[in-house]
Amino acid sequence: MYEWVRKIHLYMGIILLTFVVMYFVTGYVIIHPDIPLLKGEQTKNTTRMAFDLSDISDPYELSRQVQSKLELPGKRATPRILDDGRTKHQYTRPGEKFQVTVSALHDSVVIEHTQDDARRTLIGMHRLHKYGGGFVYNIWVLLLDLTSLSMIAFSLTGIYLWYKTSQKHRLGWLMLFVGYGYTIATVLYLAHAP
Repeated sequence: MYEWVRKIHLYMGIILLTFVVMYFVTGYVIIHPDIPLLKGEQTKNTTRMAFDLSDISDPYELSRQVQSKLELPGKRATPRILDDGRTKHQYTRPGEKFQVTVSALHDSVVIEHTQDDARRTLIGMHRLHKYGGGFVYNIWVLLLDLTSLSMIAFSLTGIYLWYKTSQKHRLGWLMLFVGYGYTIATVLYLAHAP
């Protein structure tokens, strides 16, 4: 059993290393926005075009059709219906955003394409969440889920290995108590902070 747990601990550590490094790099960019190498310009382009979607009334189906017909990459956001009958549809991926406004008659669209600089692209990677952005996007989110499970397995196997190899457990239990106590205190503080 000990050898089996050791192998699990090793492989979980290798999986975690990849994503922890990625989260360190993308998180560092969020905390330190003045890195000269990553500074750049955000470019925006607006295009108007005739587009016949008059046979579609459901905003979600309209959003799917717009993305499909215009071949827009990225994850679909929930469509917004404006007071004047127009609908706004947003499709995003790290580094790029498309906002499409469909006219009230569904006969034309305005496409606003935003291309981000390197810094904003890295921040977009840091904030990826939820399934539903296409095959590659879903694979990425699945890998993030597996990373979360790996963190749990890495911790549990680490505790097991420590307990089996250490003669004195008092310091280990103290560290575990302090670690869990700090985490619980932080969560409670942030949940109830003024």
